[in-house]
Amino acid sequence: MNPYGEIDGLRLADGTLVLFPPHLSTALNAAVKPGDAVRIIGRLQVRGTVKADAIVNTTSGQTIYDQPPTPGVGLPPLPPHLRAQALRPQQVEGQVDAILTGPRGEANGVILSDGSIVRFPPESLRLSVQPGAPFAANGVGTRNTLGVSIEAISVGTSLSALQPLYGSAP
Repeated sequence: MNPYGEIDGLRLADGTLVLFPPHLSTALNAAVKPGDAVRIIGRLQVRGTVKADAIVNTTSGQTIYDQPPTPGVGLPPLPPHLRAQALRPQQVEGQVDAILTGPRGEANGVILSDGSIVRFPPESLRLSVQPGAPFAANGVGTRNTLGVSIEAISVGTSLSALQPLYGSAP
């Protein structure tokens, strides 16, 4: 889940991360539940990460295709400055279970052992992240029945050792 509470990926039992756009969140949530068997049709992005073109629930046969939203159908998405109003301060602490990466393999987030997700700009991280390492962050995001997902403002090895990711405004 991303910090806005939208599902934008799956983590398969073998640890493979499957990525897809957040506008498919509602459809995917309706078609696939935790523990369902799925078949992924897509492209390897980096080792252990697949960009999904389609996700098939092999039990029900339901298939979600990566297609852009249909223009003129439904309400338009909220502008970014209004979307940000839904974010709430959050903090998490635990051990790194998996590292999220961008298309070139750059670390841009972590999944902690309790399932919490922390996202950050790849160029902002000043500490090394490895599976099993302690990790803490505070930022803004969402806490719901799916868990916690935040966009980090500061990170460290514990909540008492947080370092800011961004400089102060002029």
